This record gives sequence, C-alpha cells and structure tokens, in this order.
Amino acid sequence: MAKQFKVVRVDRTSDLPVNEEAEELAKVNAEVVGAECTSEDEIIEVAKDADAILTVAAQITRRVTEALPKCRVIVRYGVGFDNIDVDAATDNGILVVNIPDFCLEEVSNHAITLLLALAKKLALLNNRLRQDCWAECKQILAPMGSVYGQTLGLIGCGNIGRLTAKKAQCFGLEVLGYDPYVSEYWH
Repeated sequence: MAKQFKVVRVDRTSDLPVNEEAEELAKVNAEVVGAECTSEDEIIEVAKDADAILTVAAQITRRVTEALPKCRVIVRYGVGFDNIDVDAATDNGILVVNIPDFCLEEVSNHAITLLLALAKKLALLNNRLRQDCWAECKQILAPMGSVYGQTLGLIGCGNIGRLTAKKAQCFGLEVLGYDPYVSEYWH
C-alpha cells in the first residue's frame, strides 16, 4: 500500500536518525525520508511533494515555501525559528511549530562541560602537554582551582538556563540568573 503522507527531514547532516519519527508517523500511513540538503534547490527537489518538513538548521526561505504546494507543516527541532521564514510559510498556508525541549539535556551538559574545562584549565594544559612542557603544567596546576563555592552568572533563564543552573548547583556553585523576559531574578 502506498503511503498517504510524505514527511521529509532536511538538514546539512543526517546526524539525527528519523527512526522514532518514522515509527510514530507510520501509524498514520506516513513515509519519512531523510535527506542531506545544503541548498534551497536541494530542499525544494526532495520536498516538492512533501506534506511536512522536519528540520534543525536548514534554511527554509520564502523561495522554498513557495515551491512546496503540498506542505502544511514545518517542524523545527529546537527553541527558535531563526532558520525559517515564518511569515513566508504563513503566507503559503504552512504552519510552523517547534520542539522547545529538544536537546535541553545535551546543551546544558555541554555548558557544564565547558565550565569545568575552563575552571580546570583543560585546553591550556592539553596544549602545553602536547608541546612537552610538563614542568610548566605543574606550575599552571598549582594551586588546583575549584568551582565549589564560586558564583556562576547566567544570562538567559529559559529551559536551558534553569537546567544548567540546577546542574551547576550540584557542583556547589552559587547561581545568579538574569533574563529580560523573566520578571523575577533568581539565585
């Protein structure tokens, strides 16, 4: 039986598998296609008969939306819509939605990883060790820095900021947060 709907995942890389989406969408007789697209022309070619588009970062421009007569929804994996011309999509009858909790854990983990790497001078030590300067590394390490009891300031207290704050507190950091869209400041 032919699939009733076509859903296309368009992005520069196909790092994100479409297995979960394909499994769920198969329940409504939809086919999910993953394509690595690096240009408007490639997106248009693969999605010209698509009912829906899934994307992380592909540029969905007015030209693209105007070339997708069947498309009714564009799903953005992530918080914002920076890569999608929402006005153009709306003008062409295409609903644009996002997945605001996509990669929250991964982004906050990455922020904590970078914080710890900076506090422990990881990049500096790595570079010096590769240059065979162990004596200098010992001087850089003394005294060993600690994040415990330090203060971390976060600008942006949305989902990622709040999750990062929670994780930072587990390391004994005092966290201060500022967000122009949140009326209450916290620490």
